[in-house]
Amino acid sequence: MADPPAWSIRGLRYLAMAAMALLVIEYLLGIDTAAYGGFSSTSLTPALVGHQGVGYLLGAVAALLVVVAVAARQGRFLVLTLVLLAAVLGAGIAGREFLSTFHPIDSFLMGLAFIVAFIDGVALSALLRPARPAPPPTAA
Repeated sequence: MADPPAWSIRGLRYLAMAAMALLVIEYLLGIDTAAYGGFSSTSLTPALVGHQGVGYLLGAVAALLVVVAVAARQGRFLVLTLVLLAAVLGAGIAGREFLSTFHPIDSFLMGLAFIVAFIDGVALSALLRPARPAPPPTAA
């Protein structure tokens, strides 16, 4: 089997960092939306619009991570990126459902999927961390 392309691991590393940054932004916008949203069937606060927009961008980054993981031919990265994509999609679906029904279970499922995505993103980032160079030998 041929070695994976050199760009693929580096691409996974940068995309995982972007996904983590987007997850943090998504969390902050979600907190702002929940705290100050004043939900109604017609409310579109700037925080809610931003929350949705970042969610779409996060979904695109998660899908791109899957594509790059396939190119990298690394099973563990592929599994983690697929879990991330599924969690992001699950959170998005639950969020859409919450906006149409305002049922608390949808909010809970959205939060649960976010937690799975965040933990998965941390694990992916940790596995992609560059190896530290070995310390120089000491004179005896």
